[in-house]
Amino acid sequence: MHEKAVRDACQRRGRKVLMHESTRDKYFLRQEGFHNRLANQRLWSRFWNDSTLSTKEKEKVANEYFEGLRSSVSPFFTDKKLVTQHATQVPFVVFFTSNDDEMVGFWDIWRENLGNQFVVIDKLRALIAKQDNLRLVIRIHPNTKNKPWQVRKKWSKLESSDGVEILYAEDKISSIDLVRQSIGVLTFGSTIGLESGFLGKRVAVLCDASYDTFSHVTKCNDWDCVDFWLKSLKEKNTLSNEEKSSVFKRALFVSKAGVPFVNHEISLQHWNSWSPSINSGLVPSERNLLFLFYKVWHKLILQLIRISHIANLNFNYKSTS
Repeated sequence: MHEKAVRDACQRRGRKVLMHESTRDKYFLRQEGFHNRLANQRLWSRFWNDSTLSTKEKEKVANEYFEGLRSSVSPFFTDKKLVTQHATQVPFVVFFTSNDDEMVGFWDIWRENLGNQFVVIDKLRALIAKQDNLRLVIRIHPNTKNKPWQVRKKWSKLESSDGVEILYAEDKISSIDLVRQSIGVLTFGSTIGLESGFLGKRVAVLCDASYDTFSHVTKCNDWDCVDFWLKSLKEKNTLSNEEKSSVFKRALFVSKAGVPFVNHEISLQHWNSWSPSINSGLVPSERNLLFLFYKVWHKLILQLIRISHIANLNFNYKSTS
């Protein structure tokens, strides 16, 4: 939110504002930040149309991008599949939640026309109960387990019920496998909606999303739309090649657009987090030596902290004896 405050203050004083944004190993200077979802989608489409690559080459880049998302650090892609008696016998749709605190970063251009996620979940339960031979799986965002205890407690209160199965943040179930097994995907803005489109699944978004104008998406602003979408899955639950291709636009942009960093190596630190490596700008021999020093220093500091902690515990124990 500090970015918005700085931007607004500058604009009120008539100062020109450029937004610095980065994607992996590249950066951008833009008048509109990446949090402007409509501007972004126009930008992705324009970049796709203006690219000098052939359609086949662009699709190849996009395929490599989506395949690359399924790395060992991804909380969405694991070896464990959803195998339950109900899930294997009754068709299901899956609803993927999002992190509420991250949505705050989208400022005042993000709307939740159907209510917050808990309101949406209650309404989905009621709608599913009226459907014929259809179950609902609710996948709580894996990163929820890293949120403050108040947030974790709130989500932990959700319980499975007749026709509805809750998968908690700690459950090591592959979200990608959930998409593949489902007959349709509902999201609250999560980018899993893009991967679902790549996998050929129909997607309904229940609030504003960064991809909500794409052709593979049904954006529902009222519950009649959601009800109609659920019923329509009986007739059509896969995407045409033309509908599926819409998700390639963002993949191409993230992969190819922007100005490359030239003075630092950018590496994947953990899921969807890219940072300069500690040895950027050094020749190979210096990098190896520095990395070795860093590992030794890191272990030494950790050991000193442990020793200090144990010493404090012993001192406190003797003081109270």
